[in-house]
Amino acid sequence: MSFCRGRNATGLIREPSIMFNAFAQLEKNLGRAGWLLALAFLGFIALSFALSELGHDAAFGMLGLWVAMPLVAWFMSKAAAVQGKNRWLYGLASLLPPLALVSFFSLVNRDSMAKTEAGARRHDP
Repeated sequence: MSFCRGRNATGLIREPSIMFNAFAQLEKNLGRAGWLLALAFLGFIALSFALSELGHDAAFGMLGLWVAMPLVAWFMSKAAAVQGKNRWLYGLASLLPPLALVSFFSLVNRDSMAKTEAGARRHDP
């Protein structure tokens, strides 16, 4: 969460605003993959509950998750390539939802470690 106050391009003072983005500190493609992955899982849960309340099999909710996974895999493969990892391995693994979670957290961990090391190098004399 951050508070912004300053002048915009027209010179007008902006009012304080609250911004919330859980993936803001991540690499662009990794953040997009994270949002899509979270939305796909939340959509799957909501659709499964709705289908079960309507008397249908809740397993049909899994179709929505499978439809979103190729887009998640695309962004995960681009994020892996930026980090120097094998884009095909991460992209193909991200087509399966459990492996997509493992791949995502693996890339997030590596991204945060790289930023921590870069910050430490910047502050060393």
